[in-house]
Formats: sequence, C-alpha cells, structure tokens
Amino acid sequence: MILVYGDSITYGAWDVEAGGWVSRLRMILDRLPDPPLIYNLGVSGESTDELVERFEHESAFRIDADEDPPSRPIILFQTGANDAQYLLNSGTVRTPLNKFKTNITTLIDRAITLTLPSKVAFLSLLRVDDARVNPLPWATHLSHRNIFTDQYNDALKEACKLKTVGWIDVRAAFKTYEASHGESLLADGLHPNTEGHQLIFATVLDFLESNKLVEKT
Repeated sequence: MILVYGDSITYGAWDVEAGGWVSRLRMILDRLPDPPLIYNLGVSGESTDELVERFEHESAFRIDADEDPPSRPIILFQTGANDAQYLLNSGTVRTPLNKFKTNITTLIDRAITLTLPSKVAFLSLLRVDDARVNPLPWATHLSHRNIFTDQYNDALKEACKLKTVGWIDVRAAFKTYEASHGESLLADGLHPNTEGHQLIFATVLDFLESNKLVEKT
C-alpha cells in the first residue's frame, strides 16, 4: 500500500494527459503481478496545519489494523509549498517557519508509528517562477517567492535527515532537465505541466525501486 499526501501538485493539477504524477505511478505499478494499492490523498491549497489534522484519520481509515502480518505502508509526502505562500495583505508567510518545522516533525513521528522509517519519504519543493506568481493571477492577495520556498525546502530536507526518512529530490531533477532542454516545466509558474508530472513520476519511481520498496517494473 502507498499513501500519498500533498497539495494540488499531488492531486494532479495541470497534467492534461494522465491526471498527475500519482496517477502515472499507479498506472505503472498496476502492471506488477501483485500491485500495491495507491491512494492519492492530495488536497488542493492545503498547508501542513490541515494535513496534521487529517493524517491519522485518513491513514487509519485505509490501513487494516487486523491484517496479519500488520500492513507497513509506504507513506509519501509532497507538502510545504502552500506553507511558504506569502500573504500580501499582512506581509507574512502562511505558516511561520518554526510552526512548519514542528508540523513536519509531527507528520514524520506519526508516520513512523504506522510504518518503518525506511518507508517514509518527502518530495522536495519545486522552485517557482517569481515573475509569474508574485502575485498569483488567480488570487492577487497571495504570492509565491523563491526566497521563502528555498527556506522551507531546506527545513524539509533537514527534518528528513534528522529523522532518517527518505528525501526525493524532484527539485534537482527539474533543474537538470531545464538546463539541458532550455525550457520550463512549470505550466503557470507554480504547478508542473504534463512533462513536469512525468518527471516527478519517474523520479519517485526510481526512488521506490532503488530502495527496494516496490518491484522493478
């Protein structure tokens, strides 16, 4: 079983071909002889405050506590972009950095009660196109800025290191692709386009296979 928690990118926004990287992952893993159940638990616009509130209930609802041996799901998180959102009206970020760090630690600790640390991983935050999302065209009181996105990404990476859980560096994969192809993988300056979702999927699949969390496809 794979539980994937996150925001609109996890949900699949802007992938016009396959419904997002999680859907792409499911389509590939469904070809295995014994495919894992994959739950896309992405909620558009969600911050870690809301994710902390729903994580235990959402997970318990899907894990069979009576299973023998007990289920040890893979738990993936793609969260933090909305926490780093800048509120233009108040001049503050949506989730203060210290609160964000506390939320991430809470999520890791709760995930580890359900599975092994080796089966928990976070995706890195993608950099944004400042010129296109400062402010957001669809919500002009909000903006995304790399000065904050970078800080929250660093905090995520450090928490994963301290808690010895997985780190999936999709940011690095995007940087390599964009450098070699000379084009952005962001559809609107914030969300990945179809090719971006394909790259996230490939990066996540490589992590899962390399760490022997799923069979080779």
